[in-house]
This record gives sequence, C-alpha cells and structure tokens, in this order.
Amino acid sequence: MLLAGLAFTGCGGDGGGGDEDEVTEVVESFVAAGNEGDAGTICDLLASEQVEDIGQRAGGDCEEALGSFLDAAGRSETEVKVEDVRVDGARATADVIVIQDGERRTESLLLVEEDGDWRLASAGL
Repeated sequence: MLLAGLAFTGCGGDGGGGDEDEVTEVVESFVAAGNEGDAGTICDLLASEQVEDIGQRAGGDCEEALGSFLDAAGRSETEVKVEDVRVDGARATADVIVIQDGERRTESLLLVEEDGDWRLASAGL
C-alpha cells in the first residue's frame, strides 16, 4: 500500500543522468517529505490518479488525509536506497532497498511523467 511507510531516509541514486536522475530525485524528495511529515509535498509528488484516489477514500483532499495518517503513524527509522531506475517513455520503475526495523527488502516503485514532471504512481513502501 502506498501509505504503508512514509517515514524514510533518502540515500543516493544511480547517477545515470537525465530522466533517471529526475526519478531518483522524486523518490528521495518523497522520502524526505515522509521523514518530515510533510503531507503537502508528498501529495505534490504523487500522480494525479493517486491523489484523487486518496482524496476519495478519505472523503477529503490528499493533504488532509495524509496529514492525519502521518500524525497517527508516527515516525520510524527507515532507510531507502535507489538501486536502479529504468525509464520507458512516460513510465519509470525505481528499484529500491528498504531497511526498516532491522529488516531489509527490495521494492519497486512505479512513476509516470505528468506535464513534464515525474510523479509516483505506486509505491509498495
């Protein structure tokens, strides 16, 4: 689920350049916003379909819904490192390593390009 763990510590990227760097920056910004409890920035980094879905499920807007979620969830020491980014047109996949509560797992994040900017379309984090 997208909201399962928004408190992350961002780490490097693959340094591939261009779209790959932009995708890495979005993932790292998402992580930083989760660490700071910044629901507004998180919503800005999500694809429009995700923002609408969150708003509909919560019966309000994305920022309000995520703000409530973040307040209730508290903070967790989680690290995320972007390992690989693959871009195919207006879609990208970022493979990340997540370390949380001493456990390490690999996740893949889907991003889409909307109006020239990369946005998270799904996140298993």
